[in-house]
Amino acid sequence: MADELAKSGALEKQIGPEPVCGIPKSLAQLTLQTYCNYHTLIRWRQLQGMNHSRALIKPFNKRAASEALALNRKNLCILVRALTGHCGLNRHMFNLKLQDTDLCRLCKEAAETPLHLNCSCPALSKRSTLLGKHIMQPVDAKFLPARKVLLFLKATNACWEI
Repeated sequence: MADELAKSGALEKQIGPEPVCGIPKSLAQLTLQTYCNYHTLIRWRQLQGMNHSRALIKPFNKRAASEALALNRKNLCILVRALTGHCGLNRHMFNLKLQDTDLCRLCKEAAETPLHLNCSCPALSKRSTLLGKHIMQPVDAKFLPARKVLLFLKATNACWEI
């Protein structure tokens, strides 16, 4: 009975605004969103530069985005600058010709970048208590909650002039 009703309904002239689309609106939206996300992700992977952003930020993560947007403006600004590397860290200042060296102020072993501070600086022992590991892989750093990263930056005084 249901099949017969469906067939007869499909043969009838549609009532409502033209053009009639035979698929649900939600399916069309999901398909478009999936298509856009896929092509944006491919573009993100092909772009040159943005090494720190690509290493420390997981793309298309709704939970991380909403968590970051829940921060107040000042903390969000600190977080974005620290994760992208566009802040008062020596590497960025050296690239802008505002510093003589790009070495880390704490350990003097490697370039002072967000990746170095968040993952491998040996002088930051608080990493193990605040982030869970003494030495962290960049892949692990992508999954850290925004509040933990912010707490780590503030506790270690690593957000110089951010």
